[in-house]
Amino acid sequence: MKQFITLLLCLTSLNAAAGLESKVPATAEGFSIPNTHVIDDEGVILRGMAPRHQIAELSENGVTDVLIFKNQTRSEVDDEVQELLESGYKKSDIHHIPFKWKDIDDLPKACKQTIQALAIIKEVYQSIDRKLFFHCTVGEDRTGHLAGIWDLLFHEKEKSEVFKKQMCDRGYSAGNQTKPYKVVSAIRKGLSPLFFKMAKLIENGQLSFDNLNEEACDQMEWVSEIPRCE
Repeated sequence: MKQFITLLLCLTSLNAAAGLESKVPATAEGFSIPNTHVIDDEGVILRGMAPRHQIAELSENGVTDVLIFKNQTRSEVDDEVQELLESGYKKSDIHHIPFKWKDIDDLPKACKQTIQALAIIKEVYQSIDRKLFFHCTVGEDRTGHLAGIWDLLFHEKEKSEVFKKQMCDRGYSAGNQTKPYKVVSAIRKGLSPLFFKMAKLIENGQLSFDNLNEEACDQMEWVSEIPRCE
């Protein structure tokens, strides 16, 4: 009986995780994957939710590279990689950065992982005939963080504008009003400070589109005010 209950709880947990879905509709033409948006001027860099069983939609819209910006908690990353391979993508087309959404106890490491992801995005952006789709699980928090930093570097926008439009308005933290408080609290504790510390590096000229220097992460400064999505 105890084993049955344990199995039932595991299945319930798996089903709950599988049911996570962003309520933000896609704005990228040809995409139905939730929260999918173009974030560059040429239409070759897209952010979104995990495609799950909509891999075909990526290739149909010319996506050549997929960046999985999340740590694996069960087998979801391995499952997606296998599905991508079976759909015709090569291993060299699939990029994985094991970035955590909570318990970020090493901000310099998380900063360096962000820069590694940015370097992949930049490589695809500067290539000919390539198109990249990056995502985490729901496409709101980790994806929003990465898209926000890219926006600061690529478009040189002001951080408050990026935080509002690229992140909060697309479900980041409490921008998704249905997100559990324990999740929002974890984001505010780790991911948001990371974003604003990296924004400070960009403001100080220590990090730029032309200089994605991981060593800058070891020089992150204390940030006095961390805005929130309300």
